[in-house]
Amino acid sequence: MSNCIFEYRYRDAGNWKTEAAVILFGQIDTTIVDGIRKTLEAGELFIPEQVGLKPLQNQHFLAHKTDPDDDMDHAFHEFIGVRAIESKNDMQHPKLAITLEYLAAQFEAAGKQGWNVSISPFSEC
Repeated sequence: MSNCIFEYRYRDAGNWKTEAAVILFGQIDTTIVDGIRKTLEAGELFIPEQVGLKPLQNQHFLAHKTDPDDDMDHAFHEFIGVRAIESKNDMQHPKLAITLEYLAAQFEAAGKQGWNVSISPFSEC
């Protein structure tokens, strides 16, 4: 089975960004990727804790040497996309023991129940 890369980012209200990627089992399937997009809040936003992904806020605070700020920070992350592994550098990303199809099912379930910011420790930021 081949692998693919799922990319996402955290963007604070000041437009500072922190990106991440994880390696998943499975090939890119545009139908699955389109299905993920259909579940997203405002066409691009999701709560990573709700689908089993790591939230990026703590990494963001360290990278940008900031503290949580109620006016700048929030629970939502942006879906960037799913792509093929293109180089050996791509193999540095964490590997999750799940398939793209499984992650898409998590997105579908979350989208149906509604994106729940209260499950994130950053919901009150």
